[in-house]
Amino acid sequence: HFLLGPHPAEAASGLYDNALPEAKDFMPKNPGPEPKDLGLALRKLNKFTDSEGPVLKGGGFGPNAFSTTGDREDFLATTILPYWRIPAGTEPKQAMADLQAILKAYEPGQAGVDGGGFQIMKAEPNYVYAQFASLQRGDTDDTEFVVDADGTVQVRSAGRTTMRADGGSNCKRLNYISEKLRAKGWEAPKITKDTHEWYYRQNAAKTKTQCVGLTGCPDELSLDPE
Repeated sequence: HFLLGPHPAEAASGLYDNALPEAKDFMPKNPGPEPKDLGLALRKLNKFTDSEGPVLKGGGFGPNAFSTTGDREDFLATTILPYWRIPAGTEPKQAMADLQAILKAYEPGQAGVDGGGFQIMKAEPNYVYAQFASLQRGDTDDTEFVVDADGTVQVRSAGRTTMRADGGSNCKRLNYISEKLRAKGWEAPKITKDTHEWYYRQNAAKTKTQCVGLTGCPDELSLDPE
């Protein structure tokens, strides 16, 4: 069981060595304070229930987070993800090595997010933690994965400002990673407007369609600007 403390030098930057070149044109950065309660720990799932074992931090109720930890019976818990699973017959340590390799090869700027680059802050045989920064402001998201001994994968990816939309960064990042893992036989469902409609509504692109009256307006659920 462990919790991670802050990494002052790295966490304060909001601009990493693998950032897109134009990220330096937008200064200063505003990464926000690194959470002090990341990593694995016993957590409260609701007012009355604790987790059965050490788990990652929940995603809360903001439109900028996803986590496999939470009260799955709470209809207001809109940020919960299904657990991912490694391929049958794959050892957990090998699965984590494969996941870390995908993270190391991540492409800053893919799908229009994480242009400020990223850095893996902690890598262990069953756990990995990375920070990802936005292009302009350097807003930093904290992304964690745990591969448990039974092949279950815990996931958390979240912004640092509780109730501020993330522009789709956490969704697009996890979808990029999960697509790579599905190609290797993992169960890692894609996040869509059907699985997490509230998140999509809060982060939707602004439609350019002119609406007249109360009918005929498009139901815009795209995370990409037109």
